[in-house]
Amino acid sequence: MRTLHRLLCLTAFATISAADTSADTEVMDALQEILSRLDQIEQRLDSIESESVEEVVAAVNETLSEQSGTKGQGSMVDRVVEAVNFQQEAAQFPWMDAAKWEQIEKDMSADEVISILGEPTLDDPSLNKRIDRVLTYRGRRVATNERLTGKIRFRDDEVVEVEAPKL
Repeated sequence: MRTLHRLLCLTAFATISAADTSADTEVMDALQEILSRLDQIEQRLDSIESESVEEVVAAVNETLSEQSGTKGQGSMVDRVVEAVNFQQEAAQFPWMDAAKWEQIEKDMSADEVISILGEPTLDDPSLNKRIDRVLTYRGRRVATNERLTGKIRFRDDEVVEVEAPKL
């Protein structure tokens, strides 16, 4: 697109010069000014584009290092794949976060647990007389396809046992 603009300006410049050998100097000066401004705009655009790419790469690297704790390790492709897997896992299985499981305490209600971990995969009554209800969280890690299961058991709508997945 930039080349097309420059070509149009040069064509207009050549056409005016060829059509009238005594072309108005004001028109010629205006065309020169347009070409000069076009150069400045292109230079600014190039610097903005390169800054944006560098900022994006820096942001991706920072996000990846926060998620994996490995700043600067692995190739860029590996880190991007890891970030995509992390985001997909977080969207599909919000309960696959060890910090969330650490928040679960005895005597919490089922609603409190669901507000922390999200909706369970299964919500079943229990055959055990000491347990009324079991919330089961099941899923697979996106990157490794490893199957994870966590269970929370309730009696009288209060947590009595937490079986956290091995995250």
